[in-house]
Amino acid sequence: MEYAVSVDRTASNRNFVKFLRHILNFVAATLFLSGAIIQSDGPHFTIMLAGVVTFWIADLVYCFENLKSRIVMLIFNLTVFLFLIGRAVINVFRDDKWWKLYTETGLTFALVSLFVTLMCMQIGAILFEFAETRITQFRRRPKRPDSPLLTDYNKWLALISLILFVMCWVCYMYIEVDKWRFMQGKEYEDYYQLYVNDPPPLFSTFATMMPYALGIYLATFPTKRKAIIPLFMYFVTAVPVFLIGQRNHIVLNALYIFLYFYLRGKFTGEEPWIGKFEKTALIILVPFVVILLAMYNYIRAGSDVDMGVSSLLLDFFDKQGVSFKVLTLGYDAIPNIHNTPFTNYTFGPLIDYWYYGSFGQKFLGAPSLGTGNNEFRATHGNDFSHSMSFVAKDDYLSGHGWGSSYLLETFADFGWLGVIIFSLILGMIFIFAVRMLRKGTIVSVIALTAFCNVFFVARASALGWLQFLWQPHFWITVAICFIGAKMFSVTERKRAPMAGIC
Repeated sequence: MEYAVSVDRTASNRNFVKFLRHILNFVAATLFLSGAIIQSDGPHFTIMLAGVVTFWIADLVYCFENLKSRIVMLIFNLTVFLFLIGRAVINVFRDDKWWKLYTETGLTFALVSLFVTLMCMQIGAILFEFAETRITQFRRRPKRPDSPLLTDYNKWLALISLILFVMCWVCYMYIEVDKWRFMQGKEYEDYYQLYVNDPPPLFSTFATMMPYALGIYLATFPTKRKAIIPLFMYFVTAVPVFLIGQRNHIVLNALYIFLYFYLRGKFTGEEPWIGKFEKTALIILVPFVVILLAMYNYIRAGSDVDMGVSSLLLDFFDKQGVSFKVLTLGYDAIPNIHNTPFTNYTFGPLIDYWYYGSFGQKFLGAPSLGTGNNEFRATHGNDFSHSMSFVAKDDYLSGHGWGSSYLLETFADFGWLGVIIFSLILGMIFIFAVRMLRKGTIVSVIALTAFCNVFFVARASALGWLQFLWQPHFWITVAICFIGAKMFSVTERKRAPMAGIC
């Protein structure tokens, strides 16, 4: 009886949360459309922004309806607020005429694109889960126990990938420490203007393979005790560049570790990896870490920090939210960007890697894009951040520039249809990626590797987080680990009967 009451209460809570999400969606759409229709001198932008924020909250509610399956989407939405929405919200409270900080055309694009992507990501996730439910109704199969051969294979896969990860980690740290040593006594901006990375070829190759080897090892589902040290080592890889002044890598590494801990405890049916101790540590550490990151913006510039805690937090969201300004500047810059007939920013990482990289230079006679900020890269390459900064940043050739965003790149290539389709696909991928986690499979390796950079898409290239898929280093790492594990596991199985006979 108590169990039945508990089930009814859980179902009732889920229905309430779903009802709340529908209400928020309706309110968000009403606010946004009202602001778009009013078209007054400026206050209507505040109403449109209120609609965007309300839909963002609705997306969060949707994620919490089934957090186990939607944790990736939740984290991505948090980064969307940090990079693309937070600064505008702060502007509203700091300046009653905040819209004058941007051009009207650029601000309209920024707000509309944010509303469209938030709405389409939710729709995409819903469509995927609906289709998945329908398919599984017709394809339910009993789970088969792992065979001894599969168990041996997973053991060897874990061992080989761990050994390879340690080797690659040493090479990676050699390169990162070299950056830190170079920057001693120099200004933060000197890193982008003066540093030239020229490690030994073998070190560079192994360093590139480091996150791939880690993804393979984690895909074997090691125990918590065995996973902690490699994950800590991965976190440490971001320390040298953090000391230089870059915060993004260490934050992304921390998010990756948190996500893996959460998924192992929720999705795989094991004991929670985030227990009372970890939860308490997170509650205590997160506020301090955010304040430290806010202070670090001034520390790296050699300035005194004379702000209160609340001012530091607001300043942190304002500084990290520069990508909202990039949306406005990028939209206004699109008509002035020099494009070749084959320019495509959405698939830019793929095109530049194969056409302007070593393969294209050797077999297609393509020129090199060069290093750093230069005119040829900006006018002939497929990196929107370079092309846009060339026309929107006066000191671009001196090493400065703006970032990018998947919203700008998909719009520049395909218009609003591109923003809609890409956002729908993102929503589907966020749910599908969690489903891909299966012990010792290549699809789980792809998912775990993609998690390293997907949360940076709001202020980076649209497909940059997937560029490892067309890089030979990834597939070489996969081949070494999977083929090696297969060979050793088969050999071990063949020797086992012989040992029994002897």
